[in-house]
Amino acid sequence: MGRSERSGERRPSSPRCVGDRDPRRQHPLADPPVAARSPDRVPALREAWQRQGLSRSARSPRAVPLPLSGIRVIDLTRLLPGPFATQLLSNLGADVIKVEDPEVGDYLRLVPPALDDTSYAFAMVNRNKRSVAVNLK
Repeated sequence: MGRSERSGERRPSSPRCVGDRDPRRQHPLADPPVAARSPDRVPALREAWQRQGLSRSARSPRAVPLPLSGIRVIDLTRLLPGPFATQLLSNLGADVIKVEDPEVGDYLRLVPPALDDTSYAFAMVNRNKRSVAVNLK
């Protein structure tokens, strides 16, 4: 709110947009601390990890075990919904074994487009799985 120069009465000031901030003035939390940017830059943490024998790869998020690791899933599904559901389980670490009919296989194998007789759709939803053909007759 500003004041009128003549009467001294208050008048509304023009509204400011969030984008009107001075770019030189930043919020104190805008720049994360050094430890948050890279723990390797903090010597005490680096020395502690070296004493414990932890390499950079052992500290990475990929070194954390997946939630379904150690679980075995038998995949008897066909077409798209079932293989997609078991693909999600395999992405979470489950050992998925896809069982197919040896004569026909999964119908998704026949869906074009394909490269070297492998359907892209079949390859997409059956990655990270082991496969076995079983004749149950």
